[in-house]
Amino acid sequence: MQSVPTSRRTTALVALATPFITLSILACGDGPTGTRSQVTGEIAFASNRDGASYGIYLTDAAGTRVTLLAKTQNIPFCLSWSPDGSRLAFAETLNKRDQILVLDVAAGSQTQITQGPLFNTCPAWAPDGRHIAYYSGEQANAPGGFDPGYPRRWRMMLMAPDGSAATAIANRDYIPNPTSWSPDGTQLIAERVSDFTLVIVDVASGAEVASLAATPPAWWPTWSPDGETIAFSSQQRGDLAVYSIRRDGTAQRRLSPDTVGGNTAANWSPDGKRIVFQQLFDTRADPADPKSALVTNWEIVIANADGSNPVNITRHVAKDEGPVWRPRR
Repeated sequence: MQSVPTSRRTTALVALATPFITLSILACGDGPTGTRSQVTGEIAFASNRDGASYGIYLTDAAGTRVTLLAKTQNIPFCLSWSPDGSRLAFAETLNKRDQILVLDVAAGSQTQITQGPLFNTCPAWAPDGRHIAYYSGEQANAPGGFDPGYPRRWRMMLMAPDGSAATAIANRDYIPNPTSWSPDGTQLIAERVSDFTLVIVDVASGAEVASLAATPPAWWPTWSPDGETIAFSSQQRGDLAVYSIRRDGTAQRRLSPDTVGGNTAANWSPDGKRIVFQQLFDTRADPADPKSALVTNWEIVIANADGSNPVNITRHVAKDEGPVWRPRR
């Protein structure tokens, strides 16, 4: 299985039609302590808070109302909303192969849209809703033993939302970590196999049109809604952190706070004013007992787009991972 810098799992389905509301959030308990800020919207994420199984959950931006959307057989990862916010594409390991599924949130149904002997992973829904980008490849040991979970061949692909009309975007290999579309739907960001550098790929031609000056390895890129900035994860200072860089490769800066565990999987709010990401915390097994055992887990954190005012919105002993902001509906 291809490894991304977080565990991969997910679970169950329930329809939720909550309108966007404005919420005032204030951090409490373990984690960052921010000042009050107005936040709107809903965020989907994967979690094992159901106990033994994982699921896909939906929370308001304050973390006060969490709803189980769907249970899955195994860990769901690389969640991606359809532009209208009605469906979620995600990857899951089925029969020892990563495959892509689509969850209809209102109907509560899941449909597997990729099949066959290849690994198909990390879907990214196009802004116009007509295509899903993803990676398809063969699992094998990497040259030099860098990571035995990496395959020899991974192609960046394009398909219709029902899984039909699959075609390769470019005849070259990329590392199958999450990708992201430019807001105009003409470009994708990928991680090059040869040097682990983030590159911008033209979807129509398959050509690499730009190489970002982010210090490699860099992964989990996500394009800002205005198309000017790209957030990504990197270990430039030894710890796992979230950074941003202009699309022209300038003005790189660190966004996430200095923490021992790390920060990754950033995603932009629909208005581009905030980011959400996962951060590693030590949480008390019993929040009411300050002497209970510490449990290391991922939490969901919201911060301003410049990284200021980080607030832990989940504050749960379970692993909460891979947050994606729901598009405005």
